[in-house]
Amino acid sequence: MLISRAKQKSNGKWVKGWPFKIGEKVYMPRSDAKVETDLNDYSWVGGIVEVIPDTVSMQTGIQDKNKVDVYLGDSVMHDDGYVGVVKWSSKKACVYFEWDDGQKSYPLEYYDYQDFVVIDDSQFLEE
Repeated sequence: MLISRAKQKSNGKWVKGWPFKIGEKVYMPRSDAKVETDLNDYSWVGGIVEVIPDTVSMQTGIQDKNKVDVYLGDSVMHDDGYVGVVKWSSKKACVYFEWDDGQKSYPLEYYDYQDFVVIDDSQFLEE
């Protein structure tokens, strides 16, 4: 199952999980949290944290050539030196890269291998 990532509102650190909204606030149970059940009562051990809504980004299901997970909004660099942003195409219902030269490419449609690396992933550190 694909997960999302977002920055925690309390400390700005990245967390992975599955976001949900209550009122105007967005929360995320941490992906390493465990669910404990006691008849009709569910509780999350390890935490649900409030996250900054604008930082929620979904995993794309693809990895770069270094096996780094790619998320929507990531910046990537092609082996040829082009820099791009990972985006979602509602029209084609797939992920694409929009490159700095204005071109678009669809990694799952045209590539047998991944010829790019995520270049801004250093901002995301697993906890």
